[in-house]
Amino acid sequence: MSPNFIYKLFLFLLLLIIPLSGNAQYVWTDLSEDEELPDGVKLIRGYNQADQVLVFYLDVDLNNPDIIVHPYFSNPFRTTTNFTTHVGAIAAINGGYFGGSTSLSALVEPGQLRSQNLSAVNRDGTTYYVTRPMFSINEDFSMSIDWIYHFGSTLDDIIKFDSPSPNAPGSPAPVPVRTNGSSYEQLLMGIGGGPVLVKNGEVRYTYDEEGFFGNSGLVGNNAVPRSAVGFTDDNRVLLVAVESRPRGEFFSFGINLPNLAQLMIDLGAVEAMNLDGGGSTTMAVGSKLINMPNGGTFQRPVPTILAVTHADSLKLPPPPMDEVIIDTEDEGVSIVGEDW
Repeated sequence: MSPNFIYKLFLFLLLLIIPLSGNAQYVWTDLSEDEELPDGVKLIRGYNQADQVLVFYLDVDLNNPDIIVHPYFSNPFRTTTNFTTHVGAIAAINGGYFGGSTSLSALVEPGQLRSQNLSAVNRDGTTYYVTRPMFSINEDFSMSIDWIYHFGSTLDDIIKFDSPSPNAPGSPAPVPVRTNGSSYEQLLMGIGGGPVLVKNGEVRYTYDEEGFFGNSGLVGNNAVPRSAVGFTDDNRVLLVAVESRPRGEFFSFGINLPNLAQLMIDLGAVEAMNLDGGGSTTMAVGSKLINMPNGGTFQRPVPTILAVTHADSLKLPPPPMDEVIIDTEDEGVSIVGEDW
């Protein structure tokens, strides 16, 4: 055998031994039938043994007219399984951030603003005005993830921006200006979180711009439990929960935010954002807890969830009917009874 052939054979065998990067490292298992999920909803488990990452995600096809993804707000807070059964949802993950008994992330239910994103954070005595993201679903069920700022307490006061305010540690951006952004024209529902992970199919990681630096509870490079939401270009929503702690045959260290961004791209997301994580990361199918928060079954009560529900849960008013005039002088038309 020639030296060149031996060299090529060596490279081939090496590729068989070394795990490939990205999605190839994950072994994916479809758990949908076990959970008796309806058409358009899948529950997938993935395990990356090389990096020791255990992930569950709900794949929700909004091309199915019977299914919708619906954010919900509750005060008092509820655990995700209690929340899910309370609203009659098929499945859900936890939502945005909170402190004490207050939601710190936006939540829009049809026709009403239930909570707002933080408008500013204080880091070492300096105020940073922040535009943080909201995952929104419009009246035509199109989706987007935009950096927003609340200029008041109504839906009309939610203004979206093409890019976040350019904050950096030690260099605060000025207060956002309403006329630099635009209003939502058909906003139906939305949920806040942050930071943004993916925009236009590429990693767009705006941790510093959104003022998360200096936050000991959200260190972006730490591998911890994480929750995220994203959507694909064929109208599917991805609800992701990454576990941390041992679980039988699996052991998971969690995931950092840059790797979570790449995972969302690998799953097909064209836009994605992070949600509250750590002990808040929970996923439920009905009343069943799917992941193990902090290695057990204890659930931290949360103010918001992002739920998979039947479309009739929206309880939207019927479209207005056009006025119909019946002319009784037309041939074949007559009055029957008094309340015709």
